[in-house]
Amino acid sequence: MLLTNCKTGKPGISGEVTLLGTLAGIAGSVLIALLSVALKPMLNLELSTIHLFRMVSIAGISGLLIDSILGATVQIVYKDVLEQETENVLWSTTKSRGIPGFNNDWVNFTSTCIVTASVILIFTF
Repeated sequence: MLLTNCKTGKPGISGEVTLLGTLAGIAGSVLIALLSVALKPMLNLELSTIHLFRMVSIAGISGLLIDSILGATVQIVYKDVLEQETENVLWSTTKSRGIPGFNNDWVNFTSTCIVTASVILIFTF
């Protein structure tokens, strides 16, 4: 399902989400949060265990959603000769949607910056 219009699209296109993929992303975020709690004594962090767990899991889940939203809205997607959407510029004939030059690398970078800034603002103040 594409996040912006809730319509089913081609698997593998940015912005498409599935229930299984979303649940796997949430489980991965929780697993990394548990790992950070387990490593907390080695890292000499001055956060409470629950605060660290919440911060890491919220950051992971937020990153998952922000990445999908950016992929559905601003990431460049092309149409191939069969008029199907593709992210591969080599197979494309025309732009379908998104900002030229704003590829998956830029989506990843931007979502990481947004999540990092948000976590710092939320958990610092």
